[in-house]
Amino acid sequence: MKRIETLFVKKFQGNKSVFAQACSCDEKTIRKILNGEQFISVNLAFRICKALEITMSELFEGLVLED
Repeated sequence: MKRIETLFVKKFQGNKSVFAQACSCDEKTIRKILNGEQFISVNLAFRICKALEITMSELFEGLVLED
């Protein structure tokens, strides 16, 4: 997800390891999410938002679901 990547780079200076720790998940999970290889559970989305200090609404603002 591009928004996560943009905010993650800004807040964590691209350090996936520190970001993963802040999200309480594995660095491999973060790498897969950023590469578009893994979907995000609601639980992980909440933890990512907490780490990025944003709300779920801010994370998904402007999101358009395609068929």
